[in-house]
Amino acid sequence: MLDTYDAKDLSSRDLAIWARKIFAEKLDRLTHQNMVARTSANGPNAADNLLWDQATARAWNIIEAQGINAVWPAHADCEASPLSPAEVDTAKRMLASLIKTMKSPSKAPSLRSSFEGTTGQSATAAQHVVQLMQTYIQAMAHAHRSVSDLEKGRRANLRNMLDATRCEMIALESATFWQESVVQSDVQDDSLVLTAANSTASDRHKPLHQVSAASSPTPDPAMMAVVARLMADKRADNLQVATVTQYGSCIELFTKVTGITDVRDVTQTTASAFRDGLRHISCSYGKSQADKDLSYDELLQKAASLPRDRVGLSATTVNRHLDHLRQVLEKAESEGTVLRHKVNTSKLRLKEKKRDRDKRAVFRAEELEKVFQHTLWTGHESATRRHKVGPVITKDGQYWCPLIASVTGARLEEIAALTVSDIRAEGGIPYFSFDENEIRDVKTEASRRRVPVHSALIDAGFVKYVEEMKLRKSSAVFPDFTPGTGTTTKYGKRLGYNWRKSLESSLDGNPRKLCFHSIRHFVNKTIRDMHDVPRLVRLNIVGQEPTDTNDRVYAEETELPVMQNVIERLPVCWESSFSKTVVARA
Repeated sequence: MLDTYDAKDLSSRDLAIWARKIFAEKLDRLTHQNMVARTSANGPNAADNLLWDQATARAWNIIEAQGINAVWPAHADCEASPLSPAEVDTAKRMLASLIKTMKSPSKAPSLRSSFEGTTGQSATAAQHVVQLMQTYIQAMAHAHRSVSDLEKGRRANLRNMLDATRCEMIALESATFWQESVVQSDVQDDSLVLTAANSTASDRHKPLHQVSAASSPTPDPAMMAVVARLMADKRADNLQVATVTQYGSCIELFTKVTGITDVRDVTQTTASAFRDGLRHISCSYGKSQADKDLSYDELLQKAASLPRDRVGLSATTVNRHLDHLRQVLEKAESEGTVLRHKVNTSKLRLKEKKRDRDKRAVFRAEELEKVFQHTLWTGHESATRRHKVGPVITKDGQYWCPLIASVTGARLEEIAALTVSDIRAEGGIPYFSFDENEIRDVKTEASRRRVPVHSALIDAGFVKYVEEMKLRKSSAVFPDFTPGTGTTTKYGKRLGYNWRKSLESSLDGNPRKLCFHSIRHFVNKTIRDMHDVPRLVRLNIVGQEPTDTNDRVYAEETELPVMQNVIERLPVCWESSFSKTVVARA
C-alpha cells in the first residue's frame, strides 16, 4: 500500500531498463564466442568449451532458482537426458565459482555502478543490493538460455538473404537471356534492340548490388523494417507517439507468436494463428516491460498459472492488432513488395461483447459527489498518508486532476501534463490550452482546443496554485507527476494508486469499474443532455472530431464566451465536500 511504501525501493521500470542492457550485452558476447569457436581450428578444445558453456547455463539456472546460497540439487539429472559424471563435475565447479563471484566484496559496488550509469538513479540502500543481485542473476540466466534461439534466428535471416540473392541472380540471368534472344530475332526497331543488348552486356560486368541499385529494388521486406517505415509515416501525420509505437509492439508480438519475420511469408493461416495466440496470453500483456522479454512459450506458461478470466486479450485489443497487421501488409504492397498470399484480416475479427457506449461505465453525479468526500479532498493525515482522516489537504496533482476533469471532460494525460504556460486568459476568461507542449503531444488534431476554467476551480484556488508553481520556476503544473529519469511513463501514471483506492473506498469496492476516463464520459453526457447546446460546441469542448464534413471543414472554433456558458452549467460535484473546515497545504 502506498501509505506504507518505502521510497528507497528501486523502481521496477529502472530495474527492467538495466536488466535489458545486461541481457543484451551478455547475449551478444555469448553468440560472438560461439561464432569464433565454430570457425576456429581449436581441435580437441571445442568439446571442452561446449562442456563449460553448458555447465555455466546450468549453474545460472540453479542460482536463479535458489539464490546465491544455492547448492547442487540432489536430483540434478531431471533434464531430457541424464548428465555424465564429467558434466556433473564441471557444473558443480562452475556453480561454486559463480557463487564465489557473486559473494565477493567487489560485486555489489560493480552492480551499483552499472545500474546508476544506465538509469541515472542512485542505489545506495542495503535493500538495493538485494534487488540488483536478483535482477542481475535473472538477466544472466535468461541470456544463457537464449543463445541457441538467437543463433537460430541469425542463421535463418542469413539463409533468407542468400535465398533472396540467389533469386535475384536467377532473375538477372533470365533477363539477360531474354534480351539476347530479342537481339537475334527479327524485329523492326534495330536501334532499340542494340541499346537494350548493350545495356545488358555492360550490366553483366557490374557487381550485383550495382545492377540492383540501377533497377530500383523494392524496400526491405522484413516485418520490422516495413513497420518502421509505416511508423515514420504515422509520425509525419502527427499521430500521437503512444499510438505510433503500438504498431511496433504489435509486429514484435506477431513475430513472437508465429515466427514470421518476412512480410512476404504472412498467410491467412499465420494471421489466424496470431489471432488465436492473442487469446491464450495474459489479458494484461504489455503492461509490464518484462513481458516483452518473454518468449511465446514463456507467455503461455505465465498464463497457465492465472485464473481463466485473466487469460486472453480483449476483443477490442485483438481487433486492433489485426488492424495493425493489415496496415503493415498494405504498406509493403504499396511500396511494390509482391505478397505471395492474400490475407483478409477482417474475417478474423472477434465479435465485440459490448456496444461502444457500454465498454466503459459513466460516472453519475451522485457517485462523483461520494468520491469527492474522500480524504484526498476533505482532509488527511499527511501527503504520504492520504487515506487516513486528518487536518491536511495536499493540493497537488492527486488533488486537482479529478476536479479539473469533472468540469472540463479532458483526458487524464491532457490534464496531468499541463504546463504553467497552458493556463491562459483572453478577454478576461481564463482557459486551459490543450495542445502540444514540451512534455506531451496531442492524441488527435481535434484534441487541440481551448476550454474555459470553471469558476468553481478558481474559487478552490487553482489559478492561485498555478501562480505558485510559476514562482517555484516549475514548468509543469503538477511536478509531482513527473516520470522518473530514463522511463517512458506518462505523467498521468502517478495518479493511479490513490485514485483507484479513493474509488474503491468511496463506492463500496467500485463494482461498476469506474475509472478516470469515466469522468470524461460524465461531462460529455451531461453536455449532450443540454438540448440547447449545439453538437459542435460539445465536440469542441471535449476535443472530438466532428463526423459531418461541413463541420470538419467549414465550421470555426467555438468562441470562448460560448464555451464558458456551457462549462459554468456543469454540476460542481465537490461543493458539499468543501464546506468542511480543513487546513489547506499546497
